[in-house]
Amino acid sequence: MATSTASGQFIDTWDRKEKKLLKEYTPHPNTYFVLGLLSRFIAKHSDVLDCRVDGGKVAPWQRVFAAALRSPKGNLTLAVVNDARTEYKASFELRGLAKDSTLYRYSVDQTIAIATT
Repeated sequence: MATSTASGQFIDTWDRKEKKLLKEYTPHPNTYFVLGLLSRFIAKHSDVLDCRVDGGKVAPWQRVFAAALRSPKGNLTLAVVNDARTEYKASFELRGLAKDSTLYRYSVDQTIAIATT
């Protein structure tokens, strides 16, 4: 289990195997950057759109997550998070777009987190 602190940093607090609180809490190093990207591209009052992930599991846990949102101005955001150490190939199918769209990719990876800590 990860818990957020007042600064927005996520820390591990739960031992899944032993089903008890951890003796020491460790931070997730790149959460600051991920939260920064999400807060920049997800507008208040955005609609959550239907979205699904096929694959992205490290038995038995789902490790790739996605969310699709439409802002009140009609801008689309697709957030995909892979919290595994394994890279996955990805493909996206966007249905029902009213017009041609330009897509931009922003990413945060472990090397950014290590370089800045």
